[in-house]
Amino acid sequence: NPAFVRVTGYTVAEVVGQNPRLLKSGEHDDRFYKTMWDTITGGHTWTGRLVNRRKDGSLYTEEATISPVFDHQGRIVNFVAIKRDITAQLKLEAQYLQAQKMESVGRLTGGVAHDFNNILAVIIGYTEMALDKIEPSHRVHADLEKIHDAARRSADIVQQLLAFSRKQAIAPKVIDLNATVSGMLKMLQRLIGEDIELVWSPQPDLPAIKIDPSQIDQILANLCINARDAIEQTGTITI
Repeated sequence: NPAFVRVTGYTVAEVVGQNPRLLKSGEHDDRFYKTMWDTITGGHTWTGRLVNRRKDGSLYTEEATISPVFDHQGRIVNFVAIKRDITAQLKLEAQYLQAQKMESVGRLTGGVAHDFNNILAVIIGYTEMALDKIEPSHRVHADLEKIHDAARRSADIVQQLLAFSRKQAIAPKVIDLNATVSGMLKMLQRLIGEDIELVWSPQPDLPAIKIDPSQIDQILANLCINARDAIEQTGTITI
């Protein structure tokens, strides 16, 4: 019928008289087909999902109900199949499940980052108090400064994680775009890996902009990850 022609890409002349294995995709094993044929040749109705192959070689999934047709003496003389192409529906379901997974990951990331942020606040606070109590000339002072700087950098990364998971309120402020991007380069290089070169080519004398810095981080991270995925093996990403 016209629906079969539309779904499979075969014309009527190409399929009339052919065996149904013309549509066989190779996605099911022999046991699957044996069960189906044993069911319908045994006089019963088979219901399930079939992955078939179109004329152009692409695969599609259909929900099928195949029933035997009997003559007046109770002998099977034909089979009738009612099918519905559910390929697009399955794709939407998969996208929805992926979105749910990403939402769960975002909630988990936000929760962990929030707890870690609290720990960092304690580390930073005690380090600053210790720095106030020790003379700059003391040999421990330089070590405390390194601890303080590392904790501050870690806090910046946590803020980025909170922004990615949308657990942080939007806070626009006037920033130097070049300085903001420069501060992200180390993190971006870690994101794209060692095999890809990251080139930073700033435009001089940019005017200041008002935006949440974490949103700049998010945009750049997404762009660099997409660029990384588009590169085979080695290459260069230029900002």
